[in-house]
Parts: sequence; structure tokens; C-alpha cells
Amino acid sequence: MSNLLSIQNVMHQYGKTTVFSHLNLSMEHGEWVGLLGGSGCGKTTLLRCIAGLITPSEGSIHLEDKDITHSPPNERGVGLVFQDYALFPTCTVQENINFGRVSNAPTCAELLSLISLQGMEHRLPSQLSGGQQQRVALARALAAQPKLLLLDEPFANIDAYKKSSLIQELKHLLKGVAVLFVTHDRSDAMAIADRLAVFDMGGIAQFDTPFNVYTKPSTVGVAEKTGFSTIIPCCGTGKIRETALGKFHVHSSESSGQNLLIRPEDLSCTMDGPYLIEEAYYLGGRYQYLIRQGKYTINIFGEFPLKRGTHVSLKQKNPLWIIPQSSHEEIQ
Repeated sequence: MSNLLSIQNVMHQYGKTTVFSHLNLSMEHGEWVGLLGGSGCGKTTLLRCIAGLITPSEGSIHLEDKDITHSPPNERGVGLVFQDYALFPTCTVQENINFGRVSNAPTCAELLSLISLQGMEHRLPSQLSGGQQQRVALARALAAQPKLLLLDEPFANIDAYKKSSLIQELKHLLKGVAVLFVTHDRSDAMAIADRLAVFDMGGIAQFDTPFNVYTKPSTVGVAEKTGFSTIIPCCGTGKIRETALGKFHVHSSESSGQNLLIRPEDLSCTMDGPYLIEEAYYLGGRYQYLIRQGKYTINIFGEFPLKRGTHVSLKQKNPLWIIPQSSHEEIQ
């Protein structure tokens, strides 16, 4: 089966500023792909290129083997939900949903039932909560029966305590729909995506499952964007490396890089030792300890309460990944 979306060697510039270059990405039917990265890295620009709101400076974009690089937005079969939802403020829910609706799409009543907003068709957007407005924006996008749905920061305006239930709701509403979404929140990205494209150094540094992106990031930049990380120089050869924090086991004896990646779950604390817990947080179900040793800050997750000011020893739980000094090289 051919890919639903194929982006080939795409580059985009604003004036003399290159946003990204040599960007390649593909996704399958029904797949959820997340674009993760910091502000200004080009995530939303890429969505706009796919939607046809801007044309890439170089490269091509194909949807089901059709070149849509220069096609008008309304002929692409792509739906876009903006971060601010972009609902028409003077139009009712029904009028918003019916805007752009194709003849063979579900009716407005069916879409209202799908998003659980029956009986609200005559309300204005200002009479809805943020979550309800988001569902109307989704229904409007689905009314055009897109082959691909683009979501720009879908949870940026949602209260944290509501986010978990809304993620589940969104996955249910869009079951079977291919979704490409933008986020700067790594927790959202990990929870939703089948695969993640992590932006770094002017392009996509790694495109893989959330598990692989987190446990084996390809660059220092990817490691930092996908979770708490401590990068510490090491020396030696074989499966044991020496650092300022002591000796650590590594995954591969062939690794030639000079930095170790430490994640919070790679180490544990035991009572009494040379390291001081400077901060301790209860996260609900587990604890997080912050330990500083010289210029290094280490985050460690634990199951038992240890108070700020407690002296501890560090015990290794998992082999560590070695990261090359250059962010352009791959982790070994």
C-alpha cells in the first residue's frame, strides 16, 4: 500500500531565512504523526505547506501519489484545525459546521451527535467552552471529508486537568482518520502519536515511534526535547565508562561517543552517600528528586518519599546510551 502523505526534500524560506531544508516525511492511512519541537522550528510552517496556505520554496508534497505541491487548498483533500479554532464568531454552530461541507459527508446532526453537542446547533462560538469550540472546529473539518487532518497545537488552550480526557475523546472521534498534529508539549506528543518527527537543527532529526525516540534518541537535541535528560562526558572503552559521577554500564561496547545520556528512570537513590537532594516533588504516584553535582543537574524518579536535604548514593538501574559530541551524528 502506498503512503497517504509523502513529503520529499521540502525547503522553505521567509526572505533569506531558511525555516527548514531537505525535509522528508511520510505517513500511512489512519496513522497519527506528531511534529515536536521548540517555537520557531517550522512545525506550523510545514502544516501550512501541506494545507496549501503557503508554497514550499523547494521540494514536493504528494497525497495518495498525487502531487499537491501547487494545488489550491480546497482541492487537496486536507483539513486544517487552527490553534485558535478560527470559528466564524457571528455564525452558529450549525453554520460553522456546514461551511465547506461536501454533499456525501455526514449531516450536521450526525456530526453534532459524533462530538456530543446535540441541541447546541443554534449557539454562537462565544456561548461555548474552549473544549466545545474545539469539537465544533473538528466537526467542521470532518464535514469536508478530508483524507488527512492537520491539527495545530490541539491542546494548547485546554486546562491541564481536562487534557487527559480530551485526548481520549479526540482519539475516539477521529478513529480511522489520518492526523498530523503540531505540539511543543512532549507529554502530549508521546500520548497521542503513533510516530513522532522531532525537529532540531533546521529539519527533522528523528522520525520514529515515541518509545524509540525517548529510549534511543538520535541526537542530543532530540534527547533534550523528549524528556528530562542529563548529558555528561565520559571516557574509556567497552561497556563500562568513567564519568564525574562514577562508572556506568552502557548499551554497546562499540560506542565511540564521549557523552552519556541519563534519564530519570535510569538511576535510583539509596540512603546515605555523597549526593544531596536539593529539591523533592510529589508527582502523584511517584516522586521526583533533583540532585546537583558540580555543573550537572540530575532528575531521578523514585517510589518513596525522600526529603530535601537528604544525602544519597546513586544506583544504576538501566544501561545508558552514548551520545556523540556532534548533534548531527547518531547515538550508538
